[in-house]
Amino acid sequence: MSGGAGVATPEEGGCQAGTLAGWVRSGGLPSTGWGAGIGASEVEPLLLECGEGGAWTPAAARAGTDRRASAANTEIARGAMGWGILLQGRPHEAIAGRPGAGRLAGARHHGQDPGVRRSVVFALSAAAALLACTPEPASTVEMRQTVVEVVDQGRAMAIENAMVALVGSIDPADSLAHITDQVAAGLATQTPCAVVSRPGAVALRVWFGSKAEPCPYAGIGLSGTMRVVYTRPDGDGLLASIYYEPLRGEATLLDGFSQLTWAPDGSQRLVTEIRVDTATERQVEIQSDRLLSHVDGALKVEGWRRWQTLMGRWEAELAALLVDADEFMPYSGLAEVETPFNHSIVLDFTHEAGGAQVRANGGRRDRLFEVTAEGDVIDVGDG
Repeated sequence: MSGGAGVATPEEGGCQAGTLAGWVRSGGLPSTGWGAGIGASEVEPLLLECGEGGAWTPAAARAGTDRRASAANTEIARGAMGWGILLQGRPHEAIAGRPGAGRLAGARHHGQDPGVRRSVVFALSAAAALLACTPEPASTVEMRQTVVEVVDQGRAMAIENAMVALVGSIDPADSLAHITDQVAAGLATQTPCAVVSRPGAVALRVWFGSKAEPCPYAGIGLSGTMRVVYTRPDGDGLLASIYYEPLRGEATLLDGFSQLTWAPDGSQRLVTEIRVDTATERQVEIQSDRLLSHVDGALKVEGWRRWQTLMGRWEAELAALLVDADEFMPYSGLAEVETPFNHSIVLDFTHEAGGAQVRANGGRRDRLFEVTAEGDVIDVGDG
């Protein structure tokens, strides 16, 4: 063992002049290191001095004084990069060690200040509390549920994107009447199984059929009703208000509305507030704000999407997602999802020969999931 001014020399059978401060536990020698003290049943700070005859002697016992004087100079602190306890005092007393040295140092002196011991216990409790407050990384179960949520969101977004393609592929500078005529003609061509009516000069109502006999478009079997109204609220920019009354796409049902506007560069902004009955038989309230543009034949999506479930509130930031027209899962891009469980999970979307893949990271390591064409989520393992 070693101290600021005292060194034990077993070969000589004695010690050198000076003092030694450390942790003492019955049945062992003082040893340095914070980790050595964890789990000790008897933990006490003790100051040793080299006494007559070369023997280490408790300083308080040798001096015959109260240990409070020594304890008053001892400060207990936690290191900035570790969960340790640093004893700082007189220049001779700088060392930290494991509980030990009952036989070497003798029994605990009756005058030792119990306040020091309470300070040690308090510091240990504070460190334990801080560790307990440190959030754990997201579990595999939470990461998988996040992917399931994104799959349900993807199904809903695919229906919204299909409606945008049907009613938004126009020149926003045209007159409202001409835009309405053009969209009606496009609906008759692209969805001949749908029934299109015109309740107003700038409005269209589309019935896609019953749930038993849906009308296919963009790889989705559509049923129910959609209505669109074209206006220029500020006298200049075009606004297409899309209402789902409700509209079903396969097993996903939308009820609510979307608002579509155009930017000078041809990109579109889609703001949505809807209730969704998901394919997993849940009801989800969704708000979103996205920018849509086309890159190499794919739809590029950026923005945010928030939704409320029985588990709580979710929020996703979408970064450069690329989606094919007939797919509900992106094949490229990132999403950062804030879960109801105070975790941030980053999703990286790719597409392999077997189908869509999502690499999730919840703070510790990557986890890889596969999403089948039916929307089933398969945990592949660490990615």
